[in-house]
Amino acid sequence: MSTIGAPGSAWPELGAGAPGQPDAPPADPVERPALLAGIFALTTAAGGAHLAVAGHGFEDGLLYGGFFVTVAAAQLALAALIMVPALRSLVAVAGVLGNFAVVATYVLSRTVGVPVGWHAWKPEEAGALDLSTTVVELALIGCLLQLVPPRLRPWIVNFLCVCALAAWAWRLTVLGS
Repeated sequence: MSTIGAPGSAWPELGAGAPGQPDAPPADPVERPALLAGIFALTTAAGGAHLAVAGHGFEDGLLYGGFFVTVAAAQLALAALIMVPALRSLVAVAGVLGNFAVVATYVLSRTVGVPVGWHAWKPEEAGALDLSTTVVELALIGCLLQLVPPRLRPWIVNFLCVCALAAWAWRLTVLGS
């Protein structure tokens, strides 16, 4: 019985290149300053947008305002921490998952409504700032995925896809069309 990735195994190792082709070492992100600058710009823009609407969130209640301040703080911390080489992989994974959760919360709030607060399960209208912030967060996820270790990347992408499919299935079966 052979194990996955073992020499002679029919199953390639996770992250392996095409059969017979060696893995190309990923380019060091330090050698790609444009990627780091882009991540910094995107996450700062998203964090700034959340901070800008926090006041309006507090008008709806402490929970909503606190959510926006927490998301803004996390995104602004991401902008700083992604620059620390020793933390880069961990921060990239956390950034992908965290921003995906924010995007999922946004989609939930605009389709069926969030399950808490004074207007629970009442969808909110989409606006230009929140739509553009969501586009920024999706672009940020794509950039951050480039910094995720190659062996983890397929697992994380698959996890995100399963979550998205589960959300669609939940929406169509539990909530109806």
